[in-house]
Amino acid sequence: MSYQVGAFCYASLADAGSAACSQFAPVTSIVNGGASITTVSCQSSTDAGALNLMIVTNPTDGSSGMSVRAVTQYIVYQPCQEAKYWDAGFTVGGYVLALLCVCVPLWRFTKWLGWGRGAEG
Repeated sequence: MSYQVGAFCYASLADAGSAACSQFAPVTSIVNGGASITTVSCQSSTDAGALNLMIVTNPTDGSSGMSVRAVTQYIVYQPCQEAKYWDAGFTVGGYVLALLCVCVPLWRFTKWLGWGRGAEG
């Protein structure tokens, strides 16, 4: 089974986790009513596709109360949708091809018979 991360498919959970971690932009927010600033960033991923996140909290008053925590965030990846996109493309392409195979010969036949909207000079 392949797993989808963004627009791409990956064969294993480890590859999907690595891709998800590389797309994870660090997030900084002000918490505790402006008393501290927290930054969350992805450090690595596990073989099971979980993300190892680093959470750093700094106080805004300049004191030395910085705290660093490592958290493992488990993710449920959706199955790859690439096969469904191909199926939809082939279905639409088949209908367009069938329409062309019917309309083009009819158009050529009416042109050969000389049928038109008026008399040609």
